[in-house]
Amino acid sequence: MKLEIGQIWQDWDIRYRERFIPRYIKIIGFLNDLYVEVENTETKRKTIITKSRMKISSTGYKFIK
Repeated sequence: MKLEIGQIWQDWDIRYRERFIPRYIKIIGFLNDLYVEVENTETKRKTIITKSRMKISSTGYKFIK
């Protein structure tokens, strides 16, 4: 899947997956070919993560919309 600015992803870490209110992030920018800047939709905290984490795994994310 191609990553695009504005996409919403759910944190798929087991600690966040089962919460009453899931943790969602929004892609807000690209730093280079390896890193993406995201913003927590609830707290508005910005973070830089690797693009390779944008997949369903124990430390990854699940595409929502």
